[in-house]
Amino acid sequence: SLATAVCLGNAATINVTSENGNLSDGTYIFTYNLSGINTSGDLDSDITITSGKGSFNIPATLLANAGTTQLTVSSVNNSITGCSTEVGNLSFSFDIALPPDLNEASLSIADFCAESGNKSVNINAPNLSNGTYSLAYSLTGANTATQTATGVDFANGSGSFDLPEAILTNSGETTIMVTAVASATCRTENLVISTSFQINAIPQLKEENLNVESVCLGENSNFSIRGSNLDDGNYTLSYSLSGANSQASTSMTITISNGSAGFIIAANALSQMGTTSLTVESLQNIDTGCQSTSTVSITFELFPIPSIDPENISAMDICFGEAGMLSFSAASRLADGTYTVTYSLSEANNSSSNTAMLTINDGTGILDIPAAQLVSTGSTTITIEEVVSETGCTSEPLAVSTTFEVLPRPDASGLSLNVADICLNTTAMVSVSGATNLSDGEYTITYQLGDSNTHEQTQEVIFSSGETSFTLSPSLLTNAGNTTIAISQLQNFISQCSATNLGDNRISFAVQDPEPPSLMAGGAAFCINDNPTAADLLDRLSPAEGVTLYTSETGDNVVTATTALVNRTTYYASQTNAMGCESSQRLAISVDLTNCDNIFIPEAFSPNGDGVNDRFIIENIDVVYPDYTIEIFNRNGNAVFKGNASSEPWNGNANQHQLGNKILPNGVYFYIINYNDGQTAPKQGNLYLNR
Repeated sequence: SLATAVCLGNAATINVTSENGNLSDGTYIFTYNLSGINTSGDLDSDITITSGKGSFNIPATLLANAGTTQLTVSSVNNSITGCSTEVGNLSFSFDIALPPDLNEASLSIADFCAESGNKSVNINAPNLSNGTYSLAYSLTGANTATQTATGVDFANGSGSFDLPEAILTNSGETTIMVTAVASATCRTENLVISTSFQINAIPQLKEENLNVESVCLGENSNFSIRGSNLDDGNYTLSYSLSGANSQASTSMTITISNGSAGFIIAANALSQMGTTSLTVESLQNIDTGCQSTSTVSITFELFPIPSIDPENISAMDICFGEAGMLSFSAASRLADGTYTVTYSLSEANNSSSNTAMLTINDGTGILDIPAAQLVSTGSTTITIEEVVSETGCTSEPLAVSTTFEVLPRPDASGLSLNVADICLNTTAMVSVSGATNLSDGEYTITYQLGDSNTHEQTQEVIFSSGETSFTLSPSLLTNAGNTTIAISQLQNFISQCSATNLGDNRISFAVQDPEPPSLMAGGAAFCINDNPTAADLLDRLSPAEGVTLYTSETGDNVVTATTALVNRTTYYASQTNAMGCESSQRLAISVDLTNCDNIFIPEAFSPNGDGVNDRFIIENIDVVYPDYTIEIFNRNGNAVFKGNASSEPWNGNANQHQLGNKILPNGVYFYIINYNDGQTAPKQGNLYLNR
């Protein structure tokens, strides 16, 4: 049998199969002859049999004619043993096919627009037999690919196949070449059958390619295409307007050159200010017929023509040397933005063709008139002549005016201040004089305090013949020491204009607060038995003159010189200077009346109820020794009384060891005093009780 179908010009491979196992494995020589369309006799071919199977080739040179050829094996000879077998009936027939013939074949394909689907290639092959074939082809140029079209039917020398859209992605010229054709049995290669075709681009525009000029109302606008990839040529463009201005779809012819084109949008189509959108709805290349399938839009602005009315402007009166301010309000014909305003001044101040920038927000804005243009006092008229917006839109010629006053400033030349020294916590009087050029009337002054006291205050005063005065309250002068005062601003109460020639009017005055007196070392210590008074305490204070003693840190509770001092009481001393200023701080002195070397202890008492010497009293012992204790014993050594600073003095009655009546008899008794101050030794002594 044949291993594969045989095409003319190719060798035939013959398969040998020993189905009954008569051929053992080994090498054999097959002798055969050919008959039919191709004839040859006594041909030998070596064959190796393995597992009953083998094959041999019939050279292509023996198969020179297409058609049916019969192979007949005449003998089989074992190459090893030399044994041979005559074979009389081993033969079979096979066909030799002609290869597909594409000589004189040609291709044809029409130019087309990109993105338009699969495209059919027509083949005219007059020498190709009817049937179904596979065609190998390649694309070069704008598109490249290598593919095989299968199942291509040919009849009467004509056939066709489709190029998939997926391999036709680029516009431009593409060449298709058929390189091989194959039937079910044969293949013809190394063919060069080609043709070229054009893939025309879909005209596409992007937003960045479009521009529409924003213009003022009443002007034409320019639409332009820039930097596009469009091929040069004529196009039909359809567009519409929407937004502030609307227009139905309109078509026109444009010419693209180097990716650019343009046309004019007439002003009568742009009658409303605001944002307008231009949408390109379609674009078709007139030469290729290719048309865009998507829209692209761009917006542009229609700017209003600026204008103002007389009621939109007003100007405040100003002081000489200040810039003027022209206020705009409810200016509905000025959109938000920045404008260049041309104006003129007349009357007291004259100038023309002045320009200034004006920013409008919600119909309001301020235009500054430079002080250099307002060199004279008096009534001045400003006239607005032209307004130009930042978009370049210019108003019609204008003559909108308003008038304002340039007011004179107060003349404060020669002004001076005077303030006498004061005591702390008192009011200071400030005298102002020398301002002889200042008109009589009410003014607002601002003054500043410095050095020991700092403050800034505004106050209304009335000037007459260049003089006035005002006071400084104690709350502004809380610190002693030198304080400066200067008037930093003087403003006319009616015109609100301030003087610019105050000069340096600063002066200094003293706020006096003497230091409190000082106490000599140990000066607060006294002995109560000396009966010290306030005069004794005053003698120990320095300086000796102008000292006042009080019972409290503040207030007017004065201690007289004859007042007896009270132990552990705090007194407060102040100092008054020659100006009569008393120190705001008082020296606190805590008096100690325990500074005694000894105390007097009586030797007898007579508790007989006559009101004289009825109790055993040791004067001031509770002050000098507040922790003392006393014990009294009879002659037998028995304690009859115990006491301390909290108990009543002994009245001759027993409060200890009462054997009978607590009234003790006359006689000598003994006492022991413990001072309990950590330094004074106990005291013992005799005491006579005589009723």
